[in-house]
Amino acid sequence: KIISQRSPFDFLRERYDEKIGKKTLLLCDHLIALSQYDFDFYKKIGVDESKISIIPPGINEIFFKNKQKKILDFKPILLSVGELSWNKNQIIMIQAMPKILEKKPNAKLILIGPDAGEENNLRDLCIKLSITEHVLFLGKKSPEEISNYMDSSDLLLQTSFAEGLSSVLLESMARGLPFMSTPAGGNNSLCDLTSGKLIPFNDYGKISQEIFEILENQEKYETIKDFCLNESQNFSWYKIFPKISQLYEKLF
Repeated sequence: KIISQRSPFDFLRERYDEKIGKKTLLLCDHLIALSQYDFDFYKKIGVDESKISIIPPGINEIFFKNKQKKILDFKPILLSVGELSWNKNQIIMIQAMPKILEKKPNAKLILIGPDAGEENNLRDLCIKLSITEHVLFLGKKSPEEISNYMDSSDLLLQTSFAEGLSSVLLESMARGLPFMSTPAGGNNSLCDLTSGKLIPFNDYGKISQEIFEILENQEKYETIKDFCLNESQNFSWYKIFPKISQLYEKLF
């Protein structure tokens, strides 16, 4: 057996694995950890280090294609990609918008992703804060469309409470789009790789401050952009798939 875990509920997963899942994990021939975060967790519950391989998700090749002409002309554009849910925590982005609009009155927040129970709550909050014209709900989009929106955006926001290793952040890197993320799961390591910014889970004042710091420092912005483009090459499926294939060959 080979198991690769990718749970959006890290805090629940740890309790489950330590009580029940641990038995299953210890019986496996090998475990695939998406990041150092998962690797350390598996070791913590008693899995031998020799039975763990770190293999991150691969990036869809669509996101490595040449940049497209911008499809939006607002400035700045903040982008979020993911289902509209409690875990994805888009509420904190919307709460930060009034502060952002004080300094950036033309700013737009674009939310891409299907509703998973939170869309009405998020729309109601936009009305309450009088920012409906500045928050766009675009629903589900194809990978190619997401790539195009990334090309038009200035910053990607990831505010999840829990993640495995975010594919959206990897895709953002491939498009050369700087990002900010909460330290959920393996996202912390991606921020280290790209000099990206870690943001808190529930402090919208701090989030707006960090957004200003990146957008108003062009030299730093370009440095992060270059780091993203360079590091993303290591997550191409052309490099990730052989690692998975070799592991299966070795075990079977």
